Amino acid sequence: MKRLFPNYQSLLNAHMDYLLMTGLLMIFYLLFAAFHVSAPPVILAAMCLGSLGNPVGVLVLAVKPGLRQHPTSPFGAAMTVSFALTTVG
Repeated sequence: MKRLFPNYQSLLNAHMDYLLMTGLLMIFYLLFAAFHVSAPPVILAAMCLGSLGNPVGVLVLAVKPGLRQHPTSPFGAAMTVSFALTTVG
């Protein structure tokens, strides 16, 4: 396991991020249901994709801790898109 996940702190952070994103989605679902509002599908898709993308990015860092995280790198660009989707949602 230590060879597969050299940065085990990021593995723990990925779990925590996944739980937080699940809670965020649940809160918004309950708010939409309480106010009898239906969100547009684009917003729902952005919320779901962003909430899945954030923990996946942290999980990637658990496997490859030396990955370049600058916004101009491929990983940084993917994480920027994920954060933007979560924010838009």
